[in-house]
Amino acid sequence: MATLLDRLKIPFETREKISVKSISEENLIESLLAYDPKIETRLYKALAQQSNSPFIRLDGKEIQENCFCGMPEALLKLHRMIPFKIVENNLHIAFENPYLIRQYEDLKLYHSGKIISYVATRSEILQRIEKYYRKDDIEKLYKKPGYKIAEEKEEIYHTDDPTVRLVNSFIAKGIHENASDIHIEPKENHLIIRFRINGDMYQYDRLEKETLSKISVRIKVMGDMSITDSRKCQDGKFEFMLEEDSLQKIDIRVSIIPTIFGEKFALRILNRHNISLKLNELGFTAGQLINIQNLLQYSSGMVLCCGPTGSGKSTTLYAMIQGMKHKNLNITSVEDPVEYKIPAINQILVNEKANITFANTLKYVLRQDPDVIMIGEIRDKETVDLAIRASITGHLVLSTLHTKNATSTITRLLDMGVEPYYINAALGGVIAQRLVRKICSHCKTNYRVTKEESRIFMDIDHKQLYCGTGCELCNYSGYQERILVSEVLVLTDAVKTLILKGFNQEKFKLELKKIHNDSLQMNCRKLLLQGIIPLEEYKRFLFLDNHQ
Repeated sequence: MATLLDRLKIPFETREKISVKSISEENLIESLLAYDPKIETRLYKALAQQSNSPFIRLDGKEIQENCFCGMPEALLKLHRMIPFKIVENNLHIAFENPYLIRQYEDLKLYHSGKIISYVATRSEILQRIEKYYRKDDIEKLYKKPGYKIAEEKEEIYHTDDPTVRLVNSFIAKGIHENASDIHIEPKENHLIIRFRINGDMYQYDRLEKETLSKISVRIKVMGDMSITDSRKCQDGKFEFMLEEDSLQKIDIRVSIIPTIFGEKFALRILNRHNISLKLNELGFTAGQLINIQNLLQYSSGMVLCCGPTGSGKSTTLYAMIQGMKHKNLNITSVEDPVEYKIPAINQILVNEKANITFANTLKYVLRQDPDVIMIGEIRDKETVDLAIRASITGHLVLSTLHTKNATSTITRLLDMGVEPYYINAALGGVIAQRLVRKICSHCKTNYRVTKEESRIFMDIDHKQLYCGTGCELCNYSGYQERILVSEVLVLTDAVKTLILKGFNQEKFKLELKKIHNDSLQMNCRKLLLQGIIPLEEYKRFLFLDNHQ
């Protein structure tokens, strides 16, 4: 036992407490995991080294169908073990603890050949057991005669049907992993499920191609979409409730497109409970918050929030509106889609089939005596003209634009045919924002910048920087959550003078730097030097900023 503690470099003052509680090797594992859950991988690697058994990662490893030999799920969970291949009657099996004799005795009831033992982490063993027996449910589904998914929504949430459980399980897993999207992607011979977490895509599961039709019907019924049409694009939405919290409803937005291998599904998770709609909790600096609050004090004018898709623009708009709800204001929004329902405002959903477009609806909204108008997105010349007209005739207009920074927002408006004097008359300010990945706090480590990196990033010099090495808590990515990086451009008289001069984008940007000391790149660099983001994320930000 002392050897295992030595390998893990457990402090001596802690060893006595652990040793008193841990009479056996099995109890020692429990005590060590209770002492520090973050050492799971280190613990099992040390255990593998001590027992002369290879350490194996089960995540993504292919498991042979014939190696289970009829072993029940309860037995595998009891001993926390899982077989993964059988070669010439030699059963290769991953154990949590290779020292337990009774597990080998139980295995003799199912396999008479040699057992070749490996060590794997508890979490990976249990995950693969769950995945295997869930797959068994799907196989039972195909053998079930006359199978048909229930078409009543009440039944969908309260059934033990294998397909229902499968879909509910990967939606619930996506929510628990804080995924923003779940993608169900058909390939030629199989189906994969991927999560978008912190802006990156991760494969969660790989299923048989035959499951697609069952999953398709299940999601379409939930999203109130046509289950008979698989050759056209469809949109839908539904509310999902986690089993452990039936009071928490999570909005799921569904998009379906037909591909050459079948229907591809994208499920956007809109978890209102995980997102703050308070401006001071979004990540703006103190100076930026003051500028934004000042812009919202006006009774007319336009405030634009810009950035790429998935940068949190809509959340910022909702937070602005949320801060106004205590005022006696008539607030109306035109959105596509309505991402969050806010009781304080009158929300209109764009429906082009019914001729409810941004531009067409705005004409009627202006007759409703609004104080504040929120436009989900400015997409065309007609919409921007109506937004400007509304802002200079006594209404405060909030909207978004797909541009990379505050400077390009001004030039985009000019490119859309808006006259410079209208921009100066209507636009109060521009908020530009991005979301960048934070270093995982559990595996954060420091290092010094190399000479090559100093040569490329001359403003960094030989400073000490940080990065994440990867651990279980961040899926070995080195990143954990995302943080806002932003800039706020207020249209002062000096900025308005530059706009009237009609400079091109590059010249305008150079001149603006002389009078405007807030920029996305500068604020991103601050996060780098503060040890909040790694150099790799800073490089990624610069690349996107220069190539969008």
